[in-house]
Amino acid sequence: MAKEKSLFRFTIPILIVALLSKMVLRRVQGPEPEACTVLRNTLLTTKKVDSWMMEKEPTKSYDVPHIPFQVIKDCGARSFKMPYAYKFTFLENPLSEDELLTKFLERNKQVEYRASTAGITALFGMTSSNNAMPKKGSFKEAWACISKSECSMYFDNSWSKSDYVELLSAEVVDSLTQGIKFGTMFMCNLKKLTRTASLHSSPTQSLATQMTSAKTWEFVTPEVVKKYLHPVSKKALNVVDITTANETKVFENIPHFTVTAKAGEGIFFPEYWYHIVYSHPGLNIMTNWRQINTPLDSFRNSPYPLFKSLKFVALGFVVQLAPRSLVVKIHAMKAPRRKNAAEDMYREMIYRASVNGEEYN
Repeated sequence: MAKEKSLFRFTIPILIVALLSKMVLRRVQGPEPEACTVLRNTLLTTKKVDSWMMEKEPTKSYDVPHIPFQVIKDCGARSFKMPYAYKFTFLENPLSEDELLTKFLERNKQVEYRASTAGITALFGMTSSNNAMPKKGSFKEAWACISKSECSMYFDNSWSKSDYVELLSAEVVDSLTQGIKFGTMFMCNLKKLTRTASLHSSPTQSLATQMTSAKTWEFVTPEVVKKYLHPVSKKALNVVDITTANETKVFENIPHFTVTAKAGEGIFFPEYWYHIVYSHPGLNIMTNWRQINTPLDSFRNSPYPLFKSLKFVALGFVVQLAPRSLVVKIHAMKAPRRKNAAEDMYREMIYRASVNGEEYN
């Protein structure tokens, strides 16, 4: 309790500073464009309708609203500070896999990639098949491994606006990259539909842009996680701990969204929207543009108790002020290597002994 009180004294001043900073930022930005007002009100209305429908039919899978890209362009950077998830089409005629690959090979930038190792990818994030240590190298070196389905780019945080100016129109690039810290690349070349990320979330807003193939996302809102599941923080991620009940059945019976993004489509989702990701076969390229932190919004959406939420607000405010290069470096250092956690040995032991581990025996 003494520790919590000490933390409370530390975080309250930071919370006040964050609130004042947000007020100053709003004044500097000026009045909200009409496109933003309509977008925000549409999403808030949809949120209420979805909540009502999910209470009536919690086992049904829902979709997020589709917003015209013109609304996003007219709204600007505020499009990606909204209170509810949505989907949009940013490219009507996306580049083919061969065209995109040729451009990446010509640019041959330095990237991070890792071997795809065997492992249980549980619904609730017990472990991951992407737990190998990342390696740095040129894109050509990475592709030699990725093309054989032996490696993937997984949490490669080296991507920026300049990496996309030759791939997309200036108008599209500007619309997608306003207010970002950096881009995280996910690239794989799988032979079949594969669950590539267990249930997890980030304390910042995310903008996922699909360039080739497709990904299917299953979202659970922080309110649902807080009510039905047990959220825990592990390294750079927020996950949900395992249960000895059948996790597939549990997931089928709690309110959630199922959204598929094809090439040229993007998904925006707010802080702490927990998600599972399935990668479709073929060359699969997606960039998640990490938005500049909004600590107060993170606090409002947090599924954690008060003191833990305040702690994350303080951390988020520090990240907001930190230089991009430092944030990328720290984020890379804390990239998810859940297999390294001592507790995971016991999680896997319990998981394999439960109904969840039957298919892996």
